[in-house]
Amino acid sequence: MESKRANNFIEAIVARDAATLPADRTIVTRFPPEPNGYLHIGHAKSIVLNFGLARDFGGRCHLRFDDTNPETEDMEYVASIEEDVRWLGYDWNGHQYHASDYFEELYTLAQKLIRKGLAYVDSQTGAEISANRGTVTTPGTPGPFRDRSVDENIDLFARMRAGEFTDGSHVLRAKIDLASPNMLLRDPVLYRIRHASHYRTGSTWCIYPLYDFAHPLSDAIEGISHSICTLEFDVHRPLYDWLVSNLFDEPRPHQHEFARLNVDYMIMSKRKLLALVKSGHVDGWDDPRMPTLSGMRRRGIPPEAIRRFCEMVGVAKADNRVEIAQLEFAIRDTLNTMAPRVMGVLEPLRVVLTNMPTDHRVDIEASLWPHDIDEEGSRTLSFTREIYIDREDFLEDPPAGYHRLKPGGEVRLRHACIIACTAVHHREDGTIDYIEATADMDSFSGSEGANRKVKGTIQWVPVAESLPVDVYLYDRLFSQANPEDQPEGMTFEEALNPDSLRIVRGARVEPYVGGARAGDRYQFERTGYFVCDQPATEDRPATFNRIITLRDTWSTKQAPKPSAPKRTKSPKTTTRPSNVLVLSERAQALKGTHALSDELAAQLDERDAFVQLLDQLVEAGAPGALAASWIIQELPRREGEAVAPPARHLADLLKRVEDRSITPHVARTVLAEMIQTGAEAASIIARDGLGSIQDTEALVPMVDQLLAAFPDKVAAFRAGKTGLQGFFVGQIMRQTGGSADPETVLAVLTPRLHGDNS
Repeated sequence: MESKRANNFIEAIVARDAATLPADRTIVTRFPPEPNGYLHIGHAKSIVLNFGLARDFGGRCHLRFDDTNPETEDMEYVASIEEDVRWLGYDWNGHQYHASDYFEELYTLAQKLIRKGLAYVDSQTGAEISANRGTVTTPGTPGPFRDRSVDENIDLFARMRAGEFTDGSHVLRAKIDLASPNMLLRDPVLYRIRHASHYRTGSTWCIYPLYDFAHPLSDAIEGISHSICTLEFDVHRPLYDWLVSNLFDEPRPHQHEFARLNVDYMIMSKRKLLALVKSGHVDGWDDPRMPTLSGMRRRGIPPEAIRRFCEMVGVAKADNRVEIAQLEFAIRDTLNTMAPRVMGVLEPLRVVLTNMPTDHRVDIEASLWPHDIDEEGSRTLSFTREIYIDREDFLEDPPAGYHRLKPGGEVRLRHACIIACTAVHHREDGTIDYIEATADMDSFSGSEGANRKVKGTIQWVPVAESLPVDVYLYDRLFSQANPEDQPEGMTFEEALNPDSLRIVRGARVEPYVGGARAGDRYQFERTGYFVCDQPATEDRPATFNRIITLRDTWSTKQAPKPSAPKRTKSPKTTTRPSNVLVLSERAQALKGTHALSDELAAQLDERDAFVQLLDQLVEAGAPGALAASWIIQELPRREGEAVAPPARHLADLLKRVEDRSITPHVARTVLAEMIQTGAEAASIIARDGLGSIQDTEALVPMVDQLLAAFPDKVAAFRAGKTGLQGFFVGQIMRQTGGSADPETVLAVLTPRLHGDNS
């Protein structure tokens, strides 16, 4: 990849050092993630910087996993990190390492510090160690074990390794300066006892080095020349230098810090991202709303756009926040050159062109690119008597200045001709069924009336040949630029955007998109850029994720807001952030009656039809909160209105979800058939045997087989990695097609995970 990075202070340092290196040495950088989560866009900046410097100065960049905490690390994260780095376009060319590769060498180096009188085994409790460190204004005081002899320390450290002691009973500390103004130099802990299985070394070790010990020494072992870290490691540099200078001769690695990447409307903490995953706010680490690289890849963002964004923001010395508009510009500008243009309508409205014969069609050669019409850059569109336009492109009673289709009005169809609306047909409930129009056949390109001007141009697809697709309209995960800037007593989750995902089922696209494979990107004209997430099968339509809109629509959606309230020192403040919804009296009543969130109550209140449907469902016996959630989140839309089976049938389905006789996953499948065929839930469930599996005897062999298939994960769970319980539940749910009752699965699974098979 050609380097396009602007000069920056890190590059200047490396350039200076490269000019004075002896012939037998080279620039060596490293990207050193901890395998305790998935990488996010903040890591991308470090990847681009470290691999880019190695490339530009003829050196090499190592991929090293700083895996010193057995309780949080997993091979799943290692595999995801490898995939992300390769996806971004970089390769470590065989230079992949793990801090755990050096456990024996690190142990020897710790012994060397002890023999030099620079480390000792401390048997104080954690609270005692903390108290004896002093404060920022008072020096620390020596503990009773600081002056143990070298021989005693060597013996105790060896016995720590041998497993003679319990967790927390001893630690190995550096002996530096208890009066140092840098608290990190007041005899920091280097090793602690953890009787936990490591994902690579198993139970070989029961003592593990801390990150601040393992990281600089791993750099030195590997011959790293420039250890480039983010700014929060600035205060760690004196300890970094102390360790490498006392244990290694020159040439030694040197640490340099740059500002980490903070992007508006995003969270850059792996701990908080994990909390979003565990709480169910997102559908996993690769949810397309997440700032993780796997999420961005699934959303369809090209790696070129990520690299370009990192180049644009540059390398700074001070922390700041980057406007998300810069990232969105890089994405749009990159997609503009790689996504062919096609037409799609999200909410189809049928148009019958009454002056065209039923079997008449006009084949139109249309470019896939704005300025490139040739054999490879075009596709054929079939213009027929019946077409679909997008529901939002027609209004019966439009406002002044409306330039799309309206009764008696004209509009040009993209790539085709001008049509005029002549009649509107309604259903019994008053919604529009279809519209009639006439086509000006002389206004096609190349015809006499081709240059006739009308003010609006809209999208269309042929009814007979267009393909159904499900579209996932993703938006920003947070509605506040800095989600972590919350008043006291509130969390970043308060800033989650309730409209970050809208699912549109039954959209239609032109036939050219029919061969889409996973990862294929298109621009749906006037709508946005989309990527195929799942290709079509015989049983279901293709699904497309919206990558990004064609222009920034966010600022137009947001009403002006006052600045965020200042933080207050009073405990348990009830001050709400400025972006909290103000509910109407009806919404407040809905919220109180059915225990709804503010966002759900507000969305119901926006549509009278939604409130009426909720009332009907509750009257038929459906649980109110569940019914409200399904109205907003699960029912498909037609012309902006929810499409639902009769209220008593839907209420019966929801009651079955509530009493766990079917799972929500199965209920969604049943609902789709109810809408399509008019059948009742009971008959579909009975016909296909879709009842929830609550029989423990049926689940026991499945659970036992699963545990036997993953002995390493079982061992890791029993060693304290309790988060793996979710993995096992998920596997059972997949095996049963979502039919197993999760609570019953847990009742069977939990004792077996703990070794009780009775």
